[in-house]
Parts: sequence; structure tokens; C-alpha cells
Amino acid sequence: MECCRAAGLAPSAVREPRLDFRAACRQLADFDLIVSSRFHAVVVGNIMGKATFGVYAGDYYKHKMLAAAQDFSRSQALSLPEMNAVDAANAILKAMELKS
Repeated sequence: MECCRAAGLAPSAVREPRLDFRAACRQLADFDLIVSSRFHAVVVGNIMGKATFGVYAGDYYKHKMLAAAQDFSRSQALSLPEMNAVDAANAILKAMELKS
């Protein structure tokens, strides 16, 4: 949420993950850019060709998100404990500008 606020995005833009895989995929298809702490949301977003940011904390999720982002030019793993929310927000805003 802090990252979204720093990017100037309304907290209402944050969506909870859908439990049904098909509904979750339809939801992801509606977005131009995906910021998620959920591995599968990043993977599906990459397959759809979306710009994705896999947000993680800790080594277990670090390796998962780095693997999800690997080889996708529009995907990036972000460790919020290792960077501040404003820097993360700036990376996301830059990706949004590239989309336009």
C-alpha cells in the first residue's frame, strides 16, 4: 500500500487475489501493469505480455520472484525491505510511462 501511495495511486486500485484461477486471469487481463506479491500473478502477467513487478521480502520469495521475472524484459522483482517505497513507486511509474 505504501508503494501505491508513493506512486500516487489510490489504495482502491489494489485488488485482492481471486480464489478461482479463471477469475484471477480475467482480472489480470484488465490491467496494463501488475504489481503483486503473488508469484502466479507475475507469471500469468508475463505470459500476457504485461509489465509486472513481483514484490517480495525474504530469501524464499526473492528466489521465486527473480525466477518469475527472469527473461521477461517488462518484468522486475522488487524487494521493499532493500529499497524504499518511493524508489519502487518511481520504477513502477517509469514502466507506466513506457506503456503510453
